[in-house]
Amino acid sequence: PPAPVAIQVTKPPVAFSLAPPVPAERTLIPPPPPPKPAPPVTTNPAPPGSLSGWLRVEVPVAMRISEDGRLLGTTDVDRLMLPTRDHVLDLRSDGLQFSSRQMVTIKAGETSTLPVRLPSASISINAKPWAEAWVDGERVGDTPIGMLMRTIGRHEVVLRHPEFGEHRVAVMVTLAQPARVIVDFKEGK
Repeated sequence: PPAPVAIQVTKPPVAFSLAPPVPAERTLIPPPPPPKPAPPVTTNPAPPGSLSGWLRVEVPVAMRISEDGRLLGTTDVDRLMLPTRDHVLDLRSDGLQFSSRQMVTIKAGETSTLPVRLPSASISINAKPWAEAWVDGERVGDTPIGMLMRTIGRHEVVLRHPEFGEHRVAVMVTLAQPARVIVDFKEGK
């Protein structure tokens, strides 16, 4: 290796120390610019590569939604998030004695709509002495009325008699047994 070099520092002569300072030119390198802020995060309903989508079930009654025996939710919510793929769903209402198995395909970031068609069951309507009968605002005739078919679920029956007035009855139509409405105007029930 090369031998070290010794440098001797001596005090400059006094004449130099009294001399006016000479301006020195120096180039400054500006600091780097601050990093740019990250772009704002936008919430897209369908981000690329998403692995889930939405299910909306169109049915006028509350039902439980399950898949492979596992409860996913109910039809009371606007929509359910599910993984993207084909699903075989079981929809059930114990109160109406109704269940349905349906297949739906869930696509990434999209809402799939599943309409559920409810079956019909019968209502028998009678009044003493007699009455004009209306179901959900539709005139269905004069009593007695047997085997009037309506979709399962809640319905409103209105019975009108010219002398005894009007009587309203809420009735639940199910698949378990025929629904019956009997009103005795004279007894008031």
